[in-house]
Amino acid sequence: MPRLVVRLQEKSWVRDGRRYRTYHVTVPKPFVDRLGLEKGDRLEVRLEDGRIVYVPRPRRPPTRGRQTTLF
Repeated sequence: MPRLVVRLQEKSWVRDGRRYRTYHVTVPKPFVDRLGLEKGDRLEVRLEDGRIVYVPRPRRPPTRGRQTTLF
């Protein structure tokens, strides 16, 4: 698998006088394809020896809301 360099992107906004920031990393398409990822999949993020590691989380089947039984 090729080594690719990606750029950390920042989005900042102000709401009610407070400044917020969100950071994004784009996963290259060859990585997404090889891992079988799809839009909306979850990735676990952790630090290991000074490196950022993303680990795909297993897909969970869709859940329905809690059901109630009427008597």
